[in-house]
Amino acid sequence: MLSEKQDTLTIFYWLGQLLNDGVSIPQEVVCDWSKALLGDITRAFCNGLSLHDCVNNCMAALNGNNSARPVCYLRVDVAHLIKLVCRWTCWKGKRTIRLKECYV
Repeated sequence: MLSEKQDTLTIFYWLGQLLNDGVSIPQEVVCDWSKALLGDITRAFCNGLSLHDCVNNCMAALNGNNSARPVCYLRVDVAHLIKLVCRWTCWKGKRTIRLKECYV
C-alpha cells in the first residue's frame, strides 16, 4: 500500500478492496509491529476478528481446539522485534551494553 495515510480505516479499506477485487485470503502474512496493520490484517483476513480474539483463537488451536484455527497465519518479522527492543530507553547508558547484547 503506497499512501500518505497509514491509519486503521485506510488500511482496512485498502485490504477490503483487494478482497473485493478477487484476491484470495493469503495463508500467511508477514508484517511489522504496527498495531494498526496487525489489527486490520486480522479484521480483513480472519473473518472480522479483532487482534485480541485472533490471538485467543490461536491459543485455543494450540490447546487442541482445531475449529478455532485461523484462516490466515499472521507472523511478525523478527528483525522488527529486534529493532523495537534496541529502542527501549532502559538501554541508555554504558553499563547496560552487555545486557542489551544479551537480549538482542
